[in-house]
Amino acid sequence: MFPSLCAFAKWWLILTVLGWLFWPLAAATFRRSPGRGYAYARPFGLILLSYTYWLLSMAGILPNTAGALWTVVAALACLVTFFWWRRHRGLGRFLRREWRYILVVESLFFLTATLYATYKMYQPAIRHTEQPMDFAFLNGVLRSPRMPPNDPWLSGFSISYYYFGYLTVALMTRLSGVPSGMGYNLGLVHTLSLTVTGACGLLYDLLHFRGTDDRRILVYAGGGGLALMLAGNLEGILELCRALGLGAWGFYRWIGVPGLGDTVVTGTWLPEGNWWWRASRVIADANIFGKPATVITEFPAFSFILGDLHPHVMALPYVMLALALARELYAAGRGALPEGWWRRLEWAVVPLLLGALGFLNSWDLPTFLIVSLGAFGLGRWRDGGRWRAWLRDCAPLGLYLGLGSILLYLPFYWGLQSHVQGIGLTYYTKTPLRLYLLCFGPWLLFLVVDVGSAFAARCAPNKWRRALALWGVLLLAPWVSTLLFGGLGRTLLALIPVVATGPWLLLFQSGMLAFVLLDLAVTLSHPPITRGDTCLLSRLMVAVGLGLTYAVEFFYLRDIFDTRMNTVFKCYYQAWILLGVGALVAAHRLAKGGEWRRGALALGVLLLILCFYYPVAAAYTRGRSHTGEPTLDGTAFLRREAPAEYGAYLWLREHGRGNDVVVEAPGEEYLPQSNRLSAWTGVPTLLGWPGHELQWRGDDTEIKTRLPDLECVYTSEDRQEILRLLHKYDATYLYIGPYARQKFKMQERDIAFYDALLETVYAVNGVRLYRVP
Repeated sequence: MFPSLCAFAKWWLILTVLGWLFWPLAAATFRRSPGRGYAYARPFGLILLSYTYWLLSMAGILPNTAGALWTVVAALACLVTFFWWRRHRGLGRFLRREWRYILVVESLFFLTATLYATYKMYQPAIRHTEQPMDFAFLNGVLRSPRMPPNDPWLSGFSISYYYFGYLTVALMTRLSGVPSGMGYNLGLVHTLSLTVTGACGLLYDLLHFRGTDDRRILVYAGGGGLALMLAGNLEGILELCRALGLGAWGFYRWIGVPGLGDTVVTGTWLPEGNWWWRASRVIADANIFGKPATVITEFPAFSFILGDLHPHVMALPYVMLALALARELYAAGRGALPEGWWRRLEWAVVPLLLGALGFLNSWDLPTFLIVSLGAFGLGRWRDGGRWRAWLRDCAPLGLYLGLGSILLYLPFYWGLQSHVQGIGLTYYTKTPLRLYLLCFGPWLLFLVVDVGSAFAARCAPNKWRRALALWGVLLLAPWVSTLLFGGLGRTLLALIPVVATGPWLLLFQSGMLAFVLLDLAVTLSHPPITRGDTCLLSRLMVAVGLGLTYAVEFFYLRDIFDTRMNTVFKCYYQAWILLGVGALVAAHRLAKGGEWRRGALALGVLLLILCFYYPVAAAYTRGRSHTGEPTLDGTAFLRREAPAEYGAYLWLREHGRGNDVVVEAPGEEYLPQSNRLSAWTGVPTLLGWPGHELQWRGDDTEIKTRLPDLECVYTSEDRQEILRLLHKYDATYLYIGPYARQKFKMQERDIAFYDALLETVYAVNGVRLYRVP
């Protein structure tokens, strides 16, 4: 355990130093925010450091080594020292005035990191779902001689995936000097901690303005940040009732969550097994067209319980940073853009920070770019309300941010292969309202009460007629689009699931969206209560979140699966953040309302508290299955379970060079023991998981070529043919482990054949690693 504690301490210390180092730049960027960017300084610094290092390596100026990284850190430190010297007085006054805010942010970061690291010590193994893939990318970034990093599962090719998140974790791994097995889990730890502190800072900036009670806002912002990341959806409450034996099995079957209606042993508040998985697969797309039955309804608490280091998870701190930028742009829009604004530091870094989302998780860039531009547009209209002045400022800023976000990361997009095939129509299924409420119930109660009461209080009768008219337009518009692009046949087919599941979700989504948009318009038509008023911005987030969940009922991004599964997954994940932030701001407003609003607030808070059952029970259920000493090393389990295979991994990790290629048996999807050596060391192999390579590249030509070649290497008795194929792919090592022996039914005589053919560099209990001459 002691090495893990030391690794955690070093990781925390380096992140803290980076945060303090880059805070002057963050403060200059967020100069209009009450928190002066302090809560976002760490992810801000990680983006600047990683981008600089990546760009210099892509240009061939620096190799991908620890020495080059420390050189970049030293150069940036010298640059930032200048900003400290220029701004130390203003920052010093802020520190003295806002010491409580800084204490809350630092305490929240440390406590969240400590608690989650403790959980990961009892669930560290990199051995399930897509963790091997994530670990392969992380090690690929660490092992590659330069950028772009080599694809560990397709030798001779670079990674065709959004890998910026893996780069940030890899740089932290290298700076802290910890092994990548620990770096994997510590990357998850810092992702959760940075997101919670970022959410705390965002809520503080949204709710804090002159005349507010700082202490109450700090407590609320801290609690809100934890709720946004750790609360489960309402399916977790059903699991609690189910575990206690409450409710009828017919009710659970009616709800329709796959597996929820199965018989279980009841009577304890901690259920057995993998019950926690169901909360991420709430929606089942029942249809007659043979499409997959379930879609992914993941949310942050599930992501951190599962422990996959995926791009959509690693992007979370930077999504909070993007929302903070939206708040800053909203404040900047309250005045005309100054002459030469694009040359100022605060504007120069905005496309760099927003553009990072496309490199982190490309789904996030369009959504949060829209939020940012919409925030500036609302602020600019709030200031003047004249179309010409509004367009004069919004159009060039939109062009600047849109193009800048792409051009700054153009080398990444240039080498990216995509399997996207256009827009598809979701005519074969519709989501029942009850399942939608299970997904977003923790937030919808706050939003419905707040939006409804605010609209009713401020709207004249003619506004209600406008709301109903807009409701009708929003309800009919996607159907008209389906008719235009899909034809009458698909439109009629789309009516079948509406009849089967009921039109209630579509009515609810379009109605809520109409009232939110009308409330935005009404708020714009009234003079602002204070310059700190951010009601518009929270309403904008809610509108975008609702729009995302409404759109996936009609459209999806076509990929190799050709279903809406992945689109629902990514859009619902974004909607959780947007609706969550909007709901937490709405809850704060409800606390200042009348008795019935406070009653609704109390009910919503109780519901939210019950949603914390999910992470607590899921962490307990998963953590108690751990055997052995608690550790953060995700590879330690193999040392106990298969020491011979673990020894081969250690040998190749220590002796492998940047241009090596190791031949392994072709992998199988989601089978962690396949392609373990390449995934754990970053030394490329000929072919990893074929299905995943197809997803990343959209082309299986290379896969179809390599599969028979690999089979020939492991089954042929022709020595010259084997050597020819090994040299064809510039292979330097051939690995025969338990998976290869099982897959190709290899016997001892087969092992003896390779012993005579190649140089043995590692041989323990039937595990062989050969050097290719």
